[in-house]
Amino acid sequence: LPMVEAASAAMPVIEVSDVEAADLRFGRRIRVAGTTPRGGRLAAVMPERHDLVAIVEPCGRGMAKPVTVFPVEEGAEPVPRLNSKGRLWTSRR
Repeated sequence: LPMVEAASAAMPVIEVSDVEAADLRFGRRIRVAGTTPRGGRLAAVMPERHDLVAIVEPCGRGMAKPVTVFPVEEGAEPVPRLNSKGRLWTSRR
């Protein structure tokens, strides 16, 4: 059973963008839209890549923090590298 499906069966899911996925994987908080279960944990996923990014929990003011972060699953498409401003990283040679 893929990790995304296991997490989806066990808890509510939020979809995250490439930038949010990178933030979570670096331990940063992200903004979550809508309502989240009070004190409950959520699976942060990138469905188009079939990638479980992290388990997050609400931490107030519409934000969520990562509790457990997962590496990119083998076979998933690579996540683009982002610079500190959240823009795609490019090599200048």
